[in-house]
Order: sequence, then structure tokens, then C-alpha cells
Amino acid sequence: MNASCLLLELPFPPSLNTYYRNWNGRMLLSAKGRQYKTDVLAHVWTACKGKPEPMTGRLKVDIQLHFPTQRLCDIDNRPKAILDALEEAGVFENDSQVDVLTVERCEVRKGGACMVMITEKPSTSWAVPPWPAPRECEVCDYRLNINGTCPNDVCHYRKDKRADVVDLG
Repeated sequence: MNASCLLLELPFPPSLNTYYRNWNGRMLLSAKGRQYKTDVLAHVWTACKGKPEPMTGRLKVDIQLHFPTQRLCDIDNRPKAILDALEEAGVFENDSQVDVLTVERCEVRKGGACMVMITEKPSTSWAVPPWPAPRECEVCDYRLNINGTCPNDVCHYRKDKRADVVDLG
């Protein structure tokens, strides 16, 4: 096993709709959810020949879902169960380390399957901020809306940089 990349074949995850149960007003992990975590733990420890050394960096997780039937199902309610089970199995410290998550529907397999590739991302810093810095109105110093207009009703600053100031005097 390479410490910066891990490839696992896991059992098919339960739907998030069946992963939790409400009991006396509390949300608890269902029997299916507990069984899935146990199954993933066994698969991970077998693949890693014991308890894995947790990945500590920022992560990219690629998931390929092989549904057990042709029935139409959403793919977006499966990753939570997978990530929670991998965290509990000791693959990474916390699923908040995942920066990139891709989920792909693949060909149907009898019984279903889930292929997971976890890669540690190299640490990178943003050369350019991900969002533009907020701009301020040239007339009244309010922060401009995302569409470039001033939220100040008195100012009437327009996106085309014309300012029609209302005289209140």
C-alpha cells in the first residue's frame, strides 16, 4: 500500500435514506448503517494487512458505484456512508479532510460493489483568491451587491459606474 494513495473495493453502501433511524426524537445509526461500518472495517483491515496508518493531509476521493440492479437510484446519497465508514476504519482522521469528491455510476454488478480511490493532495496555496475581493460603492462606500449595484436606496449607484445621487436636502 502506498501511503499517499489507497485503492479499496468495498461492499455496496446503504442509501442515506436507510442509514439513520429516528428513535424517540433522536437520529441514530440504523442496523444497516452499523453493519456497513463493520463490513468496511473488515475490508480495509484485510486490504491493509492490519489497521491502516491514517492519512493526515488534504484528500481527493474517487468513488465508483456498481449498483446491484438496473433500478434508477440517486448516486448522491451514498458517499456519506462510505466516508463515515472509512473514517471509522482509520483510513483518514476526519472526513472533513476531503477537498475533492467524485462519484461515478458504473456498470451493474450482482450484489453491488464500490471502488474507492483515496489520494493525498499536495499542499497548494491559492495564487489568486478563489473569490474576487468585495468592491465598495464609489459614492457611499457601501459594499456592492454581486451584480455590481449598490444596496443603499439613497445612492442609486449603477453597474455602468454612473452615480445619480439623490439630494435629500
